[in-house]
Amino acid sequence: MTAAPRDEELEQLPLLRRRVVDLEAENIELREQLEQVGRSRAELPFAGLVDSVGLAVALGEATMPAHAISSVSMSAQAFLVPNGDGVGVRFQPPELADRAVGQSTATFELAKVPGEGPAIPSLYAVLHEKRRLYSGAPFASGKDGKQLALELSRTLGAADSWTVEFLARQAEAIATLERRFTGTARSGLAADARAAADEVLALADRLRRRRPVAGDIYALAAALRASTSATTALAAQTAARTRSSRSKPTP
Repeated sequence: MTAAPRDEELEQLPLLRRRVVDLEAENIELREQLEQVGRSRAELPFAGLVDSVGLAVALGEATMPAHAISSVSMSAQAFLVPNGDGVGVRFQPPELADRAVGQSTATFELAKVPGEGPAIPSLYAVLHEKRRLYSGAPFASGKDGKQLALELSRTLGAADSWTVEFLARQAEAIATLERRFTGTARSGLAADARAAADEVLALADRLRRRRPVAGDIYALAAALRASTSATTALAAQTAARTRSSRSKPTP
């Protein structure tokens, strides 16, 4: 025989039932929150993942004076979901790391394909060569030349923490100073130097206005190299004219 429940136990039953209902409601709310966390981390297009990896590789390669990264591969375990642009990637939240059901392994490789023209040196090598130019005659004796050498040294010194925003800001400062060397000269070489500096300024502006990709880093290196060549040619022409005027006999 079982003993009949006491009056005080009967009084506790409604409280216990209410507590069970409350716990179940909390459990449902927690499950919904976890599902929301999972959904919030699923808004990454697969193409965006590839672009991000490519940009990270390009930034890393840009800091190498004499090395190049020919290819890189990556494997990611995530949920692949269809979206308006094709395929989206949903990474597992850390709090659900023990649940691997339904995940796929996506693997891709990025390979650099050589272009038709000569290979462009890394951004670090381009900036190093530009600093060598402005640290020597005739630029080192002028205020703008010293400022340029300083900006270039500052840029190279921060290579271990380069970001797109930093490079865009430094490229703008460098091109602005370079443009001053052309002054108001009307020669063809002066026009070329101004155009090369303007191209760097335009690239720096685009880097700040839209989401950058790996190609922007290579384009910036090419533009900065072209501005160095144009300024070098203009300086050589100016020096030749100066020597010529000094060699003319006085009447």
